[in-house]
Amino acid sequence: MATVEDAMSEILLDREGTARIPPGFQVAETEVEFLRVAPEAEALVVRGARLCDWAATFFRGRRATVRTLVPLSHELRQSFPRLTDDQAGTLAGRLEDAADRLERPLSAQTILEYLFPTPLWSGTPSAEHAAVWLLWVRQWATEEDLQPVLAQLAENWQRQSDPSEAAVYTITTPERALKALDTWLGIGSRADFPILTTFPVEVPDTLVERARKVWRRDIVETQGQHFDVLVGQAIPFPLLQIAAREAGQYYRDKPHELSKERLDRLALYLSRDDHEQLRRLLAPGAPGRMPAEPEAVLQWFREQYLPYREWQRSNGSDDSRAMVLQAARAFAEWYLTEYPSALAGARLARWISFNKSAAVGQAEKTVTLIVILDGLHVPDARLVLQGIRQNISRLEVLSDGLAFAPLPTVTQFAKEALLRGVPPGHIDEVKPIGEILPEDESPAAKLATSVEHRIYLWRVLEPDRTYHKRNSYENLLQDIEGRLVAEVHKIQQIVAAVPSDVVLQIIVATDHGRMLGKAVRILPIPEGMQGHGRAAWGEAKLPFPAEGFIVRDDIAYLYGDRFGLKSDVAIPLDESSFMGNDGRAGTELFPHGGLFPEEVIVPWIVLARDHTAPQVEVTLTGTGRARRTGILRLTVMNMGDVPVELRSLTLDVGRSGKHEVLVGLKIGQRAKAEWEGDLSPWPSPSDCRAASAIAHCVPPNGVSFDVTVSASLQSEDLYIAPDNILEDLT
Repeated sequence: MATVEDAMSEILLDREGTARIPPGFQVAETEVEFLRVAPEAEALVVRGARLCDWAATFFRGRRATVRTLVPLSHELRQSFPRLTDDQAGTLAGRLEDAADRLERPLSAQTILEYLFPTPLWSGTPSAEHAAVWLLWVRQWATEEDLQPVLAQLAENWQRQSDPSEAAVYTITTPERALKALDTWLGIGSRADFPILTTFPVEVPDTLVERARKVWRRDIVETQGQHFDVLVGQAIPFPLLQIAAREAGQYYRDKPHELSKERLDRLALYLSRDDHEQLRRLLAPGAPGRMPAEPEAVLQWFREQYLPYREWQRSNGSDDSRAMVLQAARAFAEWYLTEYPSALAGARLARWISFNKSAAVGQAEKTVTLIVILDGLHVPDARLVLQGIRQNISRLEVLSDGLAFAPLPTVTQFAKEALLRGVPPGHIDEVKPIGEILPEDESPAAKLATSVEHRIYLWRVLEPDRTYHKRNSYENLLQDIEGRLVAEVHKIQQIVAAVPSDVVLQIIVATDHGRMLGKAVRILPIPEGMQGHGRAAWGEAKLPFPAEGFIVRDDIAYLYGDRFGLKSDVAIPLDESSFMGNDGRAGTELFPHGGLFPEEVIVPWIVLARDHTAPQVEVTLTGTGRARRTGILRLTVMNMGDVPVELRSLTLDVGRSGKHEVLVGLKIGQRAKAEWEGDLSPWPSPSDCRAASAIAHCVPPNGVSFDVTVSASLQSEDLYIAPDNILEDLT
């Protein structure tokens, strides 16, 4: 016959009679029930103080296991002393269904992971984690019974984080979280927020709309000037676009307050349509006399010609069109004069795009991807750069530059010249400057597995293909903008795919630009030539002078040998185009092939991945006895998007000299790591007080950087000399 000792596996005592009964347990609340079930029950809960005392004595005398069943609300008060009785009861009710499954002892992380499943609770403090914390608190921390639990976990994070982030983890209520988010996002006073980095996660729509409403008022109140304040702060690019749109709307209603400088500041953040609407309101000064030096010509183009040309195209008069034609003619004559001598190395040479591509190979220890967007003029490049700044945080703009395209500005001549780094007439004599990637196909997958060359050339058929295929469509420019956004996302994939230990440079370039206007196909193709748009080529059969070109009836004829071509070329100097090779007439929007400044002067944007050192914070502590061996402790926070290795530490301890400490600590992206090591001999107390350190860090791309360390060392000494050795004699 089984004994009580054999039958009983667990006895639980519920003295208050309020604890939750675990599944599978029988209950005894009276002496009669106890005597009836006790001999055979394998799991029993005894309820009531008097019966529990009696049962405890009974079972312990028989060496059975007895455990007091504590109500969940009591457990919660023990784990979180700041909980009131009412709060503990409410929280216990939330946890009732999982009470038996929760890990003991109860912790804030355990409770919150059950109630609100999210990776937030297991994360480590960082700028990104702090941002997610504030967003969560604002939305979910609405119940009073959660506050002591949230406070306990937040206090742990405070101890693990740097001082700027620690302040964020003191926030546990929705009201304070909203105020902090306002200041971090620049909706409030950005200068009041301790974390200097830009808000690192996506901004919810509710906060975007809040920013819009607040900034609308601020912009009206400051007559548009509040946007200038926001641009100088660390505010997410998408929010700055919101602010730019609000400022743009203000200036549309108050055009007399819009200036060229303000429009230039807004241009980076506005869509093409919004920018053009403002451009129509502001008639810029007509372009001045064109300078002679290539670099000055590029400045003239960006600051004078292009703003006027964009305004004239959308809102101009016959007089403004005449001004554009005059400036374009002056540029064409200058370029035709300078170009031949540049082929021999004269002053224009280094600014021509095929010479710039040839020089790319001179960059050491760098893999360069040249993205050749076919027919990308400068206004389109503005949209590409806007998309990169908005979507690819790992890319830094090293140069938003310009170059001169080869002649004629037609793909079959200009693109191969760019790929091979030579004038079009010599493309058959040399190999491409790097590996040519498949056209119109993202190379992300290929570059993710193999980066064998220093230069890659990726030819993209856009936006030229859309310009030609949808040229007569009313929404042509909207289609172009959509295609450019798609290409930016492909670049984003490439940036993420190429291994992080590769020093990656991306150049956004093009083969030719486009005329900002409409051309009528009215010019017959010269005899013996074939044409495309605003250029024709073949044998001109003309007596060319020494300068290599002749102008007849507003058409410039170029001698092929003098212009680095295998055939002669004809280019109209006005806005006309040649008829099709089949005699086709009509009109074409944004044609190319000619000598207008916007057809010849093209974007050359240089971007570097992970060029800016990741945000890394290093704290050094340590204890030891002077002249013996002590312990150094490093805590490293890497807020960057790439892992980092802290290779060594230069520790300066005053009179004790400098120590080079090898560390070799690897810290993942957006992660925290710790390290301990010995230092001997340990410095004196006075030297410890003066200690400073520099951490030497290396990201995967090998471009090392240093971090100033926050150092706090403690030293014990059997004898501490006074700072003033004479003070004992006074």
